[in-house]
Amino acid sequence: MLFIRGAGALLFVLLLVVLAAAVLKRITNRGNDWPVVKVISRQKIGRNAELVVVDYNKRRLLLGVTDGGVSLLESGVTD
Repeated sequence: MLFIRGAGALLFVLLLVVLAAAVLKRITNRGNDWPVVKVISRQKIGRNAELVVVDYNKRRLLLGVTDGGVSLLESGVTD
């Protein structure tokens, strides 16, 4: 009898975990209306620094990336 109660409790907990995962997936589903970020190119310019070209929301951005942060260096419109 103790085994059946333990197995039932385990199944209940597993069901709760699956249900919580399904709810979180639904809450965090962004859909197609969010802008997409695409990394076009990366170029290392130092040990801890690089230049990154990305397309974001119909704009092309040149970013400087270091350990200290990210800086916008240039931006333009993509075709």
